[in-house]
Amino acid sequence: MKPYRFADLVDVASLQKIAEANYRASGMPIGIIDAGDGSIVVGAGWQDICTRFHRADPAAEKRCRESDAYITEHLQNDTPCAYKCANGLWDIGIPILVDGQHLATLFLGQFFYEGEAPDREFFIQQADAFGFDRREYLAALDRVPVF
Repeated sequence: MKPYRFADLVDVASLQKIAEANYRASGMPIGIIDAGDGSIVVGAGWQDICTRFHRADPAAEKRCRESDAYITEHLQNDTPCAYKCANGLWDIGIPILVDGQHLATLFLGQFFYEGEAPDREFFIQQADAFGFDRREYLAALDRVPVF
């Protein structure tokens, strides 16, 4: 079987436009991560709490990568995996397969489930532990969508 790279099989610019349109229509953040090297292929609607805080801090970003890896490792064929990341947000991973080869993962998230109130004390402690500006961090938390 010939090894494929996801980005070699799709028009990434067009896929980015589709991701952005999907986000505008649904409000659900979306990303596609390469299964080989973990690079971000496309993304739309990613939350400030992730982009400005978690993924901008090396220690918090390590937890993001561990959570992405957990989801990737727990994908069963074409079965999605929902997971609450170590930074306290939900993601759903869906494998993208070509000829049975897992090339990329479609991620839906970051979000909270309806009826699940975020544990503000957890996020306050997390802001303090990573040295984030508490006010800005909690404001970003309040903008995370609920589905």
